[in-house]
Amino acid sequence: MAVVMLALNGIGLGHLIRSMIVSRALASAGERPVIFSEGKYRAQGLDPFPMRLVPPLWNSPGDVRARVASELRSMAGISLPAVVVEDTHPNPIQLPDYIRRVLLVRPTSFEHLLRMNESYGRIYAAFLLCDSPDSPTWPYDDEQTRVVMGWRKWHVIGPIYRTPAEEEIREVRARYALSEDEDLCIFSMGGGGVHVHIQRGQDVLQFLRFALKAADVVQGPRTRLLFVKGPYFPQRIPLPPRFEVVSEEQHMPALLKIAKGAVIRAGFNTTWECLAVGTPFLPLVGTTIAEPVPERISRLTAQGLIPRSPEQFWNDAAWRTQYRNAARSIVTMHSGAPEPHQLRRLIGGRPVSASIPKLKPPRIRAGAHNGIPFVIRIDDGVCKEPALCWLLALLASRGLRASVEVVPYLVDFDESFLDRFDPSGSLFEVSQHGYAHVPRATESGRRCEFSPESEAPTAEELDLLARGKQLIERAFPSRFRGGFSPPFDALPSWLPAAWQAMGGTFVTCLYNRSSPPAARPVVRAGVDVWNWAEDRAIDPHAVTRQLALQAAMDGHVGIVLHPRCLRSKTDKAGLRTLLKLTEKGTTAVSLRDIALGRVAIKTPDSRGARLWFSGGREAI
Repeated sequence: MAVVMLALNGIGLGHLIRSMIVSRALASAGERPVIFSEGKYRAQGLDPFPMRLVPPLWNSPGDVRARVASELRSMAGISLPAVVVEDTHPNPIQLPDYIRRVLLVRPTSFEHLLRMNESYGRIYAAFLLCDSPDSPTWPYDDEQTRVVMGWRKWHVIGPIYRTPAEEEIREVRARYALSEDEDLCIFSMGGGGVHVHIQRGQDVLQFLRFALKAADVVQGPRTRLLFVKGPYFPQRIPLPPRFEVVSEEQHMPALLKIAKGAVIRAGFNTTWECLAVGTPFLPLVGTTIAEPVPERISRLTAQGLIPRSPEQFWNDAAWRTQYRNAARSIVTMHSGAPEPHQLRRLIGGRPVSASIPKLKPPRIRAGAHNGIPFVIRIDDGVCKEPALCWLLALLASRGLRASVEVVPYLVDFDESFLDRFDPSGSLFEVSQHGYAHVPRATESGRRCEFSPESEAPTAEELDLLARGKQLIERAFPSRFRGGFSPPFDALPSWLPAAWQAMGGTFVTCLYNRSSPPAARPVVRAGVDVWNWAEDRAIDPHAVTRQLALQAAMDGHVGIVLHPRCLRSKTDKAGLRTLLKLTEKGTTAVSLRDIALGRVAIKTPDSRGARLWFSGGREAI
């Protein structure tokens, strides 16, 4: 299942942090998440996931929203179930019904939850509330909790927050040159940006007054006052010289871990990051939008987690010990990451079952060995979905060979799956299809995974190529024959040589047939039978007319298929018709053998090719 995380609320890091933590939990359960986000975030202990940077959607024109929606369809629809997971704020985009939309919800005001349930209950298949009634930050009273828990599509998955890795703690301590005999107090308004846009920055001035009062209490000869401004703090507002000023701190949980205390604007994430590391904090409520901060602070106060005064916060050793013990107990119950298998069930819904069709003995076609070489490429091999099982069974029953183009990062099957259709190993070979099939765009707007407009590869691109090849070799030790095909048929000029340097054998594409002399062969695979602009199959007779041209130019013909385009009975019937038209007078051969020149090719003249594929009548 290719789970697409759409992190687009645009007013802080919380949306992206939740997406990263949820992605890690899904990956531990065997899923392959991809993140579409407005910004980047990297931290130790969180695995890097394929990422696509996209523009904000709320203030974007319709064509931008349509483009992002198209990219989401392309990425999510590659496998079943097709899933897009959004964060807290429903996005203004249209997605087809076959895409399962799931909304992660940071606890907002009860009134806001009511509006979301009423307005978006039909759009989203599930709402995952990122808190728990037994946590100290749950902002709803008993009656409100009863109402929320009664909504059929709503599920509680527990608080989601960051925790620091030991390596991050060591790095942060060294970077700030913090000695063991120094006490550190952190001042931060958090990563949220709402405080900047409301009341013309009055929240900032209120927080500064709050911070200065706290600083008067905690400041001493062994105390360092570190003010972390964050990405949304207005540059025009100066800070008093008593503070050490830091623009941003990516490893904020690690910095809080080594601090004696923190003075914070009490957002959900920073509050939990303090609890997670046992660091006492003084909270400011501030201005909010649909954010139940007063209710949250009230519950924290009732549980003894909020000090009565700055003096108790900094100097009362007994209270501080009580706080740390309570925080430790809370974190034991709420680790900050959702349970992976429950999360997988809630996000994926009912699993897609794919039974293996009853296989017929391969058909032997008399005289077929004298025909035009015919190759089949199956793109976007990622999951054992019914359409792929049907296609492999169909080709095997007709004795047709095919190259299964496997997306390394997304694939959830291995060689044993193909063995069930092709026990002899003579029909289906495997090639590498990019790395993660993430739809990016060039400066000219062309869709690609590796930019065809770049003259040289980046270190990251080479790493992805090599990493993907290792994954393919491990999963398909016998069937992988060294082939590569670029997603979206976007082939950079440097890629054949880079593939050769990695031990690759050949490259296939739809249009680009040229390659540098030193590079591995680049061969045209054939005709894509799907019209992507109109999202429909090309008429089989129109395909044969294109095949006639290919036969005249290349001396062989081929078709490119996609499992996602064979999910309906109509499209399956269309492929059967196409195969009937193309099988007569052709010989099924290996794409690798074509690429390496192991198949004798006699290129017919163009009129001969047209007659071949029109049954004696000119097709074009």
